[in-house]
Amino acid sequence: AKEVTEDEFFHKAESGGTYISSGYQKALDIIQERYNPSLWNIYAFHCSDGDNWGEDNEKTIICAKQLCDVCNLFGYGEIKTSTYTSTIMNKYMEHIKTKNFSIVKISQKEDVWTAFVEMLKVEQGVTEGEELYEFYT
Repeated sequence: AKEVTEDEFFHKAESGGTYISSGYQKALDIIQERYNPSLWNIYAFHCSDGDNWGEDNEKTIICAKQLCDVCNLFGYGEIKTSTYTSTIMNKYMEHIKTKNFSIVKISQKEDVWTAFVEMLKVEQGVTEGEELYEFYT
């Protein structure tokens, strides 16, 4: 994983295998280096097609939980044109039960912005111990 500029983020495509945990670890490193959670409101979001190498799933869950520990909100949006739900999304729903974690399923890339709005709604009304998994299709 690497940090990119805003222009690269919106205009550069990457291909190849995915180790989600490397991106999460990079986010954790940046937060630790620059954004003390006691001084900053931190929101982390990950949009993906859900692909991840199977051997990385356990580490990804660990890093996702760490992001939940330091973020006000951590959101995962999965872009799928089919009804298939990825292995990693299933693992998130099984293993991450914090009130500041939000999942949305996005059926087309044009709906990403609306999905972010849905993810942000978590802060507006989830009570202690309540789980929220929204599937926006």
